[in-house]
Amino acid sequence: MNQVSTLSENQERVLSILNVLSGFLSILGSLTIVYKVFRHWKKTKTMTPYDRIMLGLSAADIIASLSFLLSPFLIPGASTSMSTSTSTSTSTSTSTSTSTSTSTVTTHRVWAIGTQSTCSFLGWLTQLGLSVLWYNAALSFYYLFTVRFGISRHDFAQRYEKWFHLSACIFSISTASIGLIFDWYSEFQINQGCWLGAIPKGCEMDGTCIGNGLLVGWIFGGIPMLFTFLALTMNNIVIYLYVRKTLQQTRKERRMTIQEDPMTITSIAADLEENSCSHHCEQENENIQTSNNEIKKNREDERQLFHEIQVKEVAT
Repeated sequence: MNQVSTLSENQERVLSILNVLSGFLSILGSLTIVYKVFRHWKKTKTMTPYDRIMLGLSAADIIASLSFLLSPFLIPGASTSMSTSTSTSTSTSTSTSTSTSTSTVTTHRVWAIGTQSTCSFLGWLTQLGLSVLWYNAALSFYYLFTVRFGISRHDFAQRYEKWFHLSACIFSISTASIGLIFDWYSEFQINQGCWLGAIPKGCEMDGTCIGNGLLVGWIFGGIPMLFTFLALTMNNIVIYLYVRKTLQQTRKERRMTIQEDPMTITSIAADLEENSCSHHCEQENENIQTSNNEIKKNREDERQLFHEIQVKEVAT
């Protein structure tokens, strides 16, 4: 059984354009973050755990976006399948006949120029890009530790940060390499791209598939996706509840302070009135200073005029 796209040529072209455009814009955005991080590091010679996590997240997103950008071109343009059938019949004489047929089936991908080797490389790149999920989870844990538990950046860097980087790199590199070594990557049936398919490859042709591809797919992609989803959901809920409780407690303390000390309201009103008066007085002082300057200028003009008149009288 060959996996052939059922989309029309126009649909394939639109899908290719969307993959290339979205991949290009994502790479551009991630490169902007990388540039800002390194520019800040060049100015201050320091890099916070947040900066390093964002740097790893951007690098992983560049890899994932690159797989989207290249997928319309690296998927196989055609696939060749070999089928061999053997029949044996026995009568008065025994004869054995073997027939071999070769069929070539195109995948109807409008921009596809790749081979099975490029498809395997694209699958490896796709699996490697899943490290972006781990870095999203790492960022949510960074907020959880620093906001909810009040852990300083220095303590976070010393105790936790390296494990997030190691887990993202080790998992993505090891799984991507295992899939490449055992030749588990194949083309998607509908979407443009290559990732885990039937394991072992070609088992769908003779009906010997036992669901290994689905199991490996859950291990390679399901675990990081499920872990990231749960981490983002739970961590954000915990942070929200903590911030909400803190704000409510602060408002309650303010109300209690006003109730216990009635003079607080009076003092606040007095401060407001004093600030208002101070601002009003400043305006009055500015007006007075302007008037004084005008008076001085007029007096100088009068003196100058009087001096000119005296000079004229002396001359006459």
